[in-house]
Amino acid sequence: MNLNELFDSEGGNFEDYIKDFKPDEKANGLAVFSDDRLVNIDVFNRTDIYREYFPKILRSSAIEIFQLDDSARNLAEADAISRTESLFGELAKAPFSEHPGVGEGNEKRYDNDEFTGFELSFGDKMVHLTLLSIEKGRDF
Repeated sequence: MNLNELFDSEGGNFEDYIKDFKPDEKANGLAVFSDDRLVNIDVFNRTDIYREYFPKILRSSAIEIFQLDDSARNLAEADAISRTESLFGELAKAPFSEHPGVGEGNEKRYDNDEFTGFELSFGDKMVHLTLLSIEKGRDF
């Protein structure tokens, strides 16, 4: 099924799923978990850009979550924070390839057994970081 068909068939479900989530006014990113599974992390350099992308991030996360099986366990907030921090520790050590940005800046692209993603930077400032967890039986 292509993405348009998925939205057409599940669109109402996605909107029902995300309608009550609101971005924190001071936040510039989020880590999305489905029970004990880390789905993705998005971080932006500015809170206004984050708020603009927030609904799109939730919709794409909902697509991933709807495809997961139901064998996950509940996860306490402290454990979610710990796993997110651990992932950032792994990111600092992870190999990456560098590429020119599509419009401006430079991209670091990550692809390993734990996660895949990219970091767009302009000069020495991070603009956007996206990480997607790859479930291979490892917890962060």
